Amino acid sequence: MLVLFWMVFVSLVVSYAKIALKLQRISKEKPDLPNAARYKRTARKSFFILFLFTVCFVPYHIVRVFYIKTQITDTACIWRGVADKANEVALLFSALNSCLDPVMYFLLSSSVRREVLRLVSSVFCVRDANGVSGSSSTVENVRSERGQANINLSSQLKEATTQ
Repeated sequence: MLVLFWMVFVSLVVSYAKIALKLQRISKEKPDLPNAARYKRTARKSFFILFLFTVCFVPYHIVRVFYIKTQITDTACIWRGVADKANEVALLFSALNSCLDPVMYFLLSSSVRREVLRLVSSVFCVRDANGVSGSSSTVENVRSERGQANINLSSQLKEATTQ
C-alpha cells in the first residue's frame, strides 16, 4: 500500500505541476487572451490543492514506514512509544483533510462561496437576496429561501466535485 501511495503521489505531483506550469506559461506568453487571468488563477488553485494533499497525507505515509518497523521488529519500548505518538499525529493530519476540503471549496470556488454566504445570511436573517434586512421577512419566506439555498448549495457542491 505504501508503494502504491507513493506511485500515485508522484504521478499527482507531476501531473498537477505540468498542468499548472503550462497554464502559467500560457497566461504570461499570451496575456491578451480573454482567459489569461483565469489560467493564472487556475494554476495557483492547482498548486494549493497539491499543497493540501501533501500536507495531509505525506506525513502519514512517511511515519507509517517507521511505525510498521517498530511493530514487526524487536524495538525498545521508548521507540515504540515515539512511533505510536508520531503515528497518531500523522493520522490527525490525514483526518484534517476531511475538515480542510470544505474550506478549500469555499476558498477556491466563487459559486460555492456565494451560495454558502447566501445560505448563512438567510439562516441568520442578516440580509435576504435583495440586500434588505431579513427581520421584516415572514417565517414562510425565510423557510422557502433556506430551502432554495440548500438546493442551490447542494447542486453547486455536486458541480464543483465533478469538475
